[in-house]
Amino acid sequence: MHDSDLSNIKEKDFDFCISLFPVVSQKNLSKLLLSSYRILSKEGRFIFIFHSMDSCIAIKNLFENLFYIENKQSFLPCFDILSLGNYANSTGYKNILVDKSKYTISSNKVDELWKFNRDLGESNYILNRNKSYINKTKYKIFKDALHDKLFKNKKIMSEISINFLTGKKTN
Repeated sequence: MHDSDLSNIKEKDFDFCISLFPVVSQKNLSKLLLSSYRILSKEGRFIFIFHSMDSCIAIKNLFENLFYIENKQSFLPCFDILSLGNYANSTGYKNILVDKSKYTISSNKVDELWKFNRDLGESNYILNRNKSYINKTKYKIFKDALHDKLFKNKKIMSEISINFLTGKKTN
C-alpha cells in the first residue's frame, strides 16, 4: 500500500490492515504507518510483512560480486527488527510485536529460483544503480555460479527471511 492509495479512505474505516512487502524507505515507512493508523478503527490491528536484511543473502552477495555492484541498495530496502518496533511505537500503536522467520526455498533449476526472487521484487529495486547492462553471457555466468554455490541434495537451495510487524490502535 502507498500513502496516496490510503488518502481517499475515510478515517477509522477498517478493523484490520495488511501490507505485504511494501517497498518503502525509512522516510516513507513513517508515512505508511501514520496512514494505516488513520484508517484503522479503535482497537484496529495491522500486520506488515517486510523483506529481512539477510533474505537471500547468498544470491545478493553473488549478484553484487559478479556484476560489480558498488551500491549496496541494489535490492529492496530492509529494516531491522528494532527499527520496525520503534517506528510503530512512535506512530502510536500499542501491543507491538516484531518477529522474524526464515524459510528454505528449493528448486530444480536456477532460473526458477531467480524468477521467485524477482517475483518477490528482490532484484527489481535497484536504487541509483550503475546502469550496467547484464547480457546473456553474464547471466549464464551468474546462473552457473548460483548453481555451484546453492546446489545441495540435488536441489538449488536458498533462504528467505521475513520480518513481521503487528500492533493495535488503542484510541
